[in-house]
Amino acid sequence: MGNKLKTKINRILSLALMGLLLMSNMSFTSTAPVKLQSTSVLDNFNRANGAPGTNWSGSTSGFSVVSNRLDIGSGGQIFWGTQFGTDQDAYTTFSTIDPAGTQQAILLKSQSKTSWNNGVIGVLYDAINKRVQVFSYSSVQGWIQHGTNISLTMSNGDQLGARARANGTIDIYHNGVSIASRDASTWTYTTSGGYAGIWFVGSGNAVIDDFSGGNVVAGSTNTPLSPTATRTSTSTSTPTSTRTSTSTSTPLFTLTNTTTQTETSTFTPTTIPTNTATFTQTNTRTSTPTFTSTYTPSFTPTRTPTSAFPVSIVLDNFNRANGAVGAGWNGTTSGYSIVSNRLDVGSGGPVLWTTLYGAEQEAFMTISTLDAAGTQHALLLKSQSQTSWNGGAIGVLYNAASKWVQVWTYSSAQGWVQRGTNISVTMANGDRLGARAKANGTVEVYRNGSLIGSRDASSWTYSASTGYIGLWFSSASNSVLDDFGGGTVASVATPSRTATSAITTPTNTPTRTPTNTPGVPATQTPSPTVTRTATITPIVPTSSVSSVTFPLGLGGSDVIPHQVVRTNADHLYIFANQQGSGTLRVYRTLNPGLPNSASDFVSPVQFTEASEILSVDAIYDGGTIVHAIINTRSGQVKDYPFDTTTNTFKPAVSLATDGGTVSSVLYVGTSGVTGMVDLTGKLHVAYWTNTNHIMHRSYTYTSSTNALTPVEASFTQVDTSGNANHPSLAVSPVDNSLTIAWVSEADSPAKIRTRTRTSNGSWGSVDSASTSSVWTFHDNGINVDQGPSLIIDSAGVKHLAYIESCCVSGDYGRVHYVTNNGSAWVDTALSIFTHDPALAIDAAGQIYIIGHGHPKNTTGDALCRSADSMDSICTNKKNANGSWDGPKLFLEHPSGGSFDASPSVKWSVVGFNRPEVIEFIFFKTPYETPTLYYARLP
Repeated sequence: MGNKLKTKINRILSLALMGLLLMSNMSFTSTAPVKLQSTSVLDNFNRANGAPGTNWSGSTSGFSVVSNRLDIGSGGQIFWGTQFGTDQDAYTTFSTIDPAGTQQAILLKSQSKTSWNNGVIGVLYDAINKRVQVFSYSSVQGWIQHGTNISLTMSNGDQLGARARANGTIDIYHNGVSIASRDASTWTYTTSGGYAGIWFVGSGNAVIDDFSGGNVVAGSTNTPLSPTATRTSTSTSTPTSTRTSTSTSTPLFTLTNTTTQTETSTFTPTTIPTNTATFTQTNTRTSTPTFTSTYTPSFTPTRTPTSAFPVSIVLDNFNRANGAVGAGWNGTTSGYSIVSNRLDVGSGGPVLWTTLYGAEQEAFMTISTLDAAGTQHALLLKSQSQTSWNGGAIGVLYNAASKWVQVWTYSSAQGWVQRGTNISVTMANGDRLGARAKANGTVEVYRNGSLIGSRDASSWTYSASTGYIGLWFSSASNSVLDDFGGGTVASVATPSRTATSAITTPTNTPTRTPTNTPGVPATQTPSPTVTRTATITPIVPTSSVSSVTFPLGLGGSDVIPHQVVRTNADHLYIFANQQGSGTLRVYRTLNPGLPNSASDFVSPVQFTEASEILSVDAIYDGGTIVHAIINTRSGQVKDYPFDTTTNTFKPAVSLATDGGTVSSVLYVGTSGVTGMVDLTGKLHVAYWTNTNHIMHRSYTYTSSTNALTPVEASFTQVDTSGNANHPSLAVSPVDNSLTIAWVSEADSPAKIRTRTRTSNGSWGSVDSASTSSVWTFHDNGINVDQGPSLIIDSAGVKHLAYIESCCVSGDYGRVHYVTNNGSAWVDTALSIFTHDPALAIDAAGQIYIIGHGHPKNTTGDALCRSADSMDSICTNKKNANGSWDGPKLFLEHPSGGSFDASPSVKWSVVGFNRPEVIEFIFFKTPYETPTLYYARLP
């Protein structure tokens, strides 16, 4: 029954009831159905096709204007640029509902106009389950659903709206009529204003129109639909007939429930009654919810209600040009290709996402087209290598022919083992398969966000380990995928399964040999479906690795650039410049694995620039290219792409000619260039100019033509005040945003300034990461002992280190450790002294600071706090409780030499291989002819 017909019938029934009351000479007072206050239409989208426009911010690349409507593509969250008050509303017309959409949401009171993670209210329509839910988020509370689900069936052309009040009440409206309210008064920001917007996930077929909203007068009443004025008349009427009625009524329908909800309503008729009457009608109704578990939106990649799946983000939506899968993937990538913004399965095989995730992790994918005869549509979790399954992996496999899911594990010691019995389930086109692997060995399987079974894999060799996630399709070449996602999750409770979920049942006798193993027939030993290169050794985390260091040859290092690269083939590459020289050397290991001496390296490949090289950053693309970005004393900024298949440099590509320079002979430590490849394969470069600004630009790279294509029309000046140097760039593995930190001498005293760019290219404001005076010095180079060193962990937390300008002359170097978990920078002064503190992180999230010793250290090893301690390399480890160990001696300086050096560590968001060991380099003086040392921590 359509909504208009329902409204008409309800009005007729109400008028009939009114007539009966009047004939009984009763009096009543009534009010009209509540209506959403008519704040103005902010955007009717009546303009040329294209981007949403400058009034919108956030993930705007997920939406586009098409035929005077807003078309939902990959979606995400976007916000209107005006901040509204503590009482506000927002609403939009759903021109086209995506019937398979799990999240079509209105946002209110967002504490940021670029992202949800500072705090937001979300009113979500779930078209699959035909319900509305109200959620709030703050960094303190996480995601919280307020009240129970609200049953609602929306149709094309319907309007969804919501009002958030300062007292915490959230009113929900359908076509202007209030359908429910929820109490969110416990939310952190309930009395705050904020931004309004929308958030669509998994709803690519939706189209909206007329986004509206604004301030609501505090305490205002709802505007009635009709009449616009109230008239009262008093009269006495004599009914033409007398009816006697017993005051019991039979409802038109009965709802039964385990919970009772009392609802008081009033009604204003469209005709004027002839009697003055007073009537209050109280209806008590009970209802039984359809679902016994709470659905959790895709609002957050990190924290959601404990029964949610997934809690992480989409890592790859495949919305790019047709062709290869891209730099974010490793393994048998030739078995897949991008076709029409989807991942087309060809010959298939195992492919792994290049980011390492924690001991509690999950993965999911949407199967746009299911191969009905396919025997293996699989997710991989906790792979101990990012190139192959045979270091150890969990496989969650859907067999479309047999209509069941199986959970398998592999290790070299145990072989392939099926965990538990088959899970019966029938999947269809558009369904999402998901899995979560916990540190206790539990493997949970999800279909469209609902738990369908769990299996115990606690006896697997690597059940408590970290690892990589990925895909493995075999004999399923007609399949097409979309929206692969996953990541590290906080420890969460296992959700209860609903009564309607598929029941896990074995097929045949539980002890019987399974009919299939991942990727191979049951009668064969499991093996990949394509031939791997024999020279690639799986990168298996090593449980016991000794600290190692040895001299390598000529070369220098610096703290901001990451000059150490470990490729997917497990070869180590080190890119080193040299004080007073234009020569760049590339050291690489002859064989895969961890080196133990200089004999494990081949003779370096090198070239010589006409001008001295100030600094070099080695930026790995996760495949076969390392971009060696250099800046020279002549102001040149260049990219020398290095091909790891031929171990040769390609011709240089000029990026800029206005790079910063120095006049001093001794300049080692003057960092001028930084960069990283992001999760979509874009190369990001930031550099210091000769006018003391920090500039940024991103590029796509085509190896076959050695062409760098700028993504932006020109460079962006990141700083706003000038007198800036020492840029440091990092990409987040959680949301693909990038952050640039730098030394700002425009401030007095100097500060560490930062600025963040969202994944869609929107820059935030300049922020300050430091609360103490930052050390600066313009002799023998520019701030040669200063960072900042910047990394971002797998949870998206930013870690930064710098040194303070403190104490007496010659004793500067107090280390400050600064973090930002998404809300603000927190600066902590440590009781550790060094110069050029280098931050390093391992697979377990353990943070280290590496640098030389210092005579002002009062704890730790004696050789890290002695009079000549600046000549020896020391390490500092952060403890689980947030405290720091005293400096530990890593390598004492040799007689007549000094390690008064700037360490460079291995870290990146793409191609961060062998994260279980920390690998770094440093050098021994003299500065003009330095000796490069390789080192690693277990």
